[in-house]
Order: sequence, then C-alpha cells, then structure tokens
Amino acid sequence: MPNRTWFNQQLSLAIDQAEKNQGQLAVLFLDLDRFKTINDTLGHAIGDQVLQQATQRLQQIMNNQDLIARWGGDEFTLILTNLTTLTEVERLAQRLEAALKPPFLINYQELYVTSSIGIALYPRMAVI
Repeated sequence: MPNRTWFNQQLSLAIDQAEKNQGQLAVLFLDLDRFKTINDTLGHAIGDQVLQQATQRLQQIMNNQDLIARWGGDEFTLILTNLTTLTEVERLAQRLEAALKPPFLINYQELYVTSSIGIALYPRMAVI
C-alpha cells in the first residue's frame, strides 16, 4: 500500500487538477479505533493481519479513480475526486465505517475495531 510521501504527491496533483477543472475533492483521514489495544495485547503480528484485512475491506469500497494510502500505524488517508455533492462523501464515509464493523477473524479469534473519519473538502462543497 502506498505511504504518506506518495499520498502527499498525489494530493498536490489532485488539488492542481481540481483547480484546473474547477472541480472538487475530499480528503478523508481514517483511524482504526481500539487498534492499539489489539497490537499491545495480542502482538504486532496479529496487528499486522488486522491492518491487512482492513486495507482489503477499504479498497473494496473505493472507486478506481480514488486514492488510498497508509499514513502510518493504524491511520489511512484517502483522496476522493470528481465529486459533485457532499452527500457522495458522506455516503462513502458511512460505507467505509460499515466495512470495518464486522469482526476480523484472525487465528480463530474475532477482533473488533471501529473507525473515526475526518473529512476535509476542497475548495468547498455546498450541502445539497
């Protein structure tokens, strides 16, 4: 999965493209809640498996034109382009959260995480 350096490069390009086309984009910052507890109590190998499964779930929700990167630890950043309404962003954020709610099955154990998502809009979107 791409890292924050790649993400920052892509974000600059996406902003330039949005300015050129008078388009809009959203940046989402997604953090896995309770991940530290899993990592600390069950070990980094289990934590890595949770991250891998979380990545797969998130990628299944994303469009091909949207970008996702691992920011670090249990944090992911996403760039959504070609947006027309705030509702699109809200719906995707809800779908991302829902994708992470089912338990992660690792070594015959069910592990649960939730997520927190922050959203930044560029340049601005009107609520429709």
